[in-house]
Amino acid sequence: VLEGKTKKGSARLFYEVLVMKTGKCIDVRQDNPYNDIFLLETPVLRQLFEPEGGAQL
Repeated sequence: VLEGKTKKGSARLFYEVLVMKTGKCIDVRQDNPYNDIFLLETPVLRQLFEPEGGAQL
């Protein structure tokens, strides 16, 4: 995701990940140092984008 991105763009993405993690919208997982970092959606994130009335898309 960050390959070829500027430092500013990378910092912005890092900040947004922190905000989403703090808001319990995502979980962050990294199995070992220097491995890939996985961003996993949570039910909170799904609820934010669920249409009113709970109808499924």
